[in-house]
Amino acid sequence: MKKRTAVLIFRREASEEIRRKRFWDRSPVISYLYKRTLRVAEATGFEVIDHIDSGSAHPAQIQQRLTSTIARAFETGMSRVLVIGTDCATLSTEDLLQASQSLQHHPTVLGPDQRGGAYLMGFNKAAFERHLFAKLPWGSARFAEDFLRCFPKSVCQTQQFDLNSPKELQRLAKSTLRKKLLKPLIALIGTHWELPFPVMKMADNIAYFHKPLRAPPMGQR
Repeated sequence: MKKRTAVLIFRREASEEIRRKRFWDRSPVISYLYKRTLRVAEATGFEVIDHIDSGSAHPAQIQQRLTSTIARAFETGMSRVLVIGTDCATLSTEDLLQASQSLQHHPTVLGPDQRGGAYLMGFNKAAFERHLFAKLPWGSARFAEDFLRCFPKSVCQTQQFDLNSPKELQRLAKSTLRKKLLKPLIALIGTHWELPFPVMKMADNIAYFHKPLRAPPMGQR
């Protein structure tokens, strides 16, 4: 099964990501998210297709290019294709394995994000209806809803966060996942960015609570 499943990483050039993101203004963060996503994908043992998208940033045109890229993956002999980006800092190898497992019994899989979009999509070859997928409203808050309307037999995975703004990072950092998955990202942000106060305060607090404890000076005991 592994050799017939592909993970398609659909992403923009780092320079374009820096320009497009509202607060990813330094390349180390873009690099961290990309390398982390690549490690997660490669750990599945599936074929990994690392596709850098170029061209117009208009949502409809991005959707058309994504549709063509998925179709080409199937043309190479893949039976299942999982599509991810590099914005989901909590995506795990287990998420991808679960999606592939679901595709053995269901035609499509969707991992919805907090904005109505998707951090993961999965298709069986027979279920990928190119003309339907190409019409979905890429980048809109209706994407997940319309995806499920077009592909009603989809399996939904747990909602996760895509990171595109300081507010989204703050919300995610309040979750129970922050210590396990976000500590490296928070440390990197604290090193390379001048952040809005609430985000920097959050980074300071995380760093504080990970300091080793020590006893007070002898004279204060």
